[in-house]
Amino acid sequence: MREVLHALDYAHRVVDAQGAVLPGVALELRNTDTGVARTTVTEGDGQYRFPGLGPGTYALKAELQGFATVDVDKINLLKS
Repeated sequence: MREVLHALDYAHRVVDAQGAVLPGVALELRNTDTGVARTTVTEGDGQYRFPGLGPGTYALKAELQGFATVDVDKINLLKS
């Protein structure tokens, strides 16, 4: 999966296969060039946000008990 975003914030919503929001998902966003990682947890509505990111390529890991871990590689953040 490859996403290209024209912003320096990364925000999204986590849902299950049926489209239900998933609160409490532990997320790690790692810059694959620098290795610097940030973490957050989804809110009650499944939303999360990583503000103030520098441009680069990132990898996202999502974990929640009872669900398979999801890894998304090659999330590209570009200067707008």
